[in-house]
Amino acid sequence: MDAKISAVKALELANRVNIEKERLSISSSQEEAQLASQKVKVDQLRGQFSLKKSQVDQLKVKAGFDGMLQQLPTPVEEGVRVTAGTALGKIASLRS
Repeated sequence: MDAKISAVKALELANRVNIEKERLSISSSQEEAQLASQKVKVDQLRGQFSLKKSQVDQLKVKAGFDGMLQQLPTPVEEGVRVTAGTALGKIASLRS
């Protein structure tokens, strides 16, 4: 009688082990899918950051060569928007 009870308990425990293995497998695949999704989101955010950084870098006004600022024909203050190609100043070359 004890042997039959032990055999039934062993069978029940084996079934439980199989169920837990399946649950673990499903949980692992869900976590992998979530991780892949988060990696895609990180890549998107890196792309957005790169774009915004590029846009900020394009806002800086620089002369095409080294020189000294001679004249500001148009009064411009920090934060003012100007159209592309607007002459903001004249630069004199330091080279003779």
